[in-house]
Amino acid sequence: MRHNLSSTTSRSTNRLLSKQKKPTATITHLGLRFRVDHYYLKRPRIVEKIRHDNRIFYAKFERIDAPPNDTVVQQHLTGDYTIAFPLLDESKHTDYLVIDYKGEESGRFVALAKAYMHQEKIDRFGLYYGKEKHRVQLFIPVSGIKLEEAEARLKKISELLEKQMSKSWKTLPSSALPRAYNIVTLPYEAVEDAI
Repeated sequence: MRHNLSSTTSRSTNRLLSKQKKPTATITHLGLRFRVDHYYLKRPRIVEKIRHDNRIFYAKFERIDAPPNDTVVQQHLTGDYTIAFPLLDESKHTDYLVIDYKGEESGRFVALAKAYMHQEKIDRFGLYYGKEKHRVQLFIPVSGIKLEEAEARLKKISELLEKQMSKSWKTLPSSALPRAYNIVTLPYEAVEDAI
């Protein structure tokens, strides 16, 4: 919800408006649940220059300060738009560990990910295709864990996968990335859904 505040608006009114609860929606798709009060929409151009840890990031995803409606989600699924959801809440907790694979051996990645999940007795996970079939997302649901713990778990999984194939993925969430980069695109189709 955006407010156009005139220059005559008092500071106390501004503080009151900024503290109002934003509407939150629960988006359920392919067994994944996202609680969001905003989403990101991919643009064909750079929309924001972000400084983070002595690096500069050029974001093409624009933050939309409202929950997505069904039309936006359908337009994403038909390829009209690309939308993404934040993985971190305001207190830097997450409900998902994500490994986003972008390589030439997606079938091998899927097989290794399944084997690793079985070996580590991780029963709840989901494998999903991105916009292209060579892009695969591994989602592991967790219950509101801190960013640091998420990174430690993801590092272990990534290292074990890397022993079997060359790394062609990123892990999310990550403290090395700004908040606007700790987002995940909504998957298009399930490869394997055990969530």
